[in-house]
Amino acid sequence: MAMIRPRSGNFIYDKCEIRIMLNDISEAKNVGINGVVFGALSSIIDGWLDENALKELIEASKGLQKTFHMAFDSILPELQFKAIDWLSENGIDRILTHGGPGNAPIEKNFDHLKALIKYAKNKIIILPGGKITAENSKKVMETLGIFEVHGTKIVNFD
Repeated sequence: MAMIRPRSGNFIYDKCEIRIMLNDISEAKNVGINGVVFGALSSIIDGWLDENALKELIEASKGLQKTFHMAFDSILPELQFKAIDWLSENGIDRILTHGGPGNAPIEKNFDHLKALIKYAKNKIIILPGGKITAENSKKVMETLGIFEVHGTKIVNFD
């Protein structure tokens, strides 16, 4: 998987940044990457999906696995179920989410993650991430009844 993100900061991109992302997807395909991770939002207020930009990114990603990244956590919780529907209906395979505030331990977000996973069942994979480590990954998977997680300190080399 390759992260497609033109800059740090929020997830609201202008047309130039979307063109950069489209070019990056093309380059990822050229080097044999099997999947891409991206996201785009239209508003800071409610964090709704930038549907037009996402349609372009999804079209450019045909033949690749597509994961919507943690921009999902910027969507108002009451709109996240609607977002799951839109993303699954438009070709996204996974949603990477912490399930709540990024500064909270993942365990604090278990209830919301369980609700997202239950709602998304047979539509799209909910991929928990953020604050998942080698020490807590097994507990996260067992508690949530899932088989994949994302973490930056997830491999234990001891």
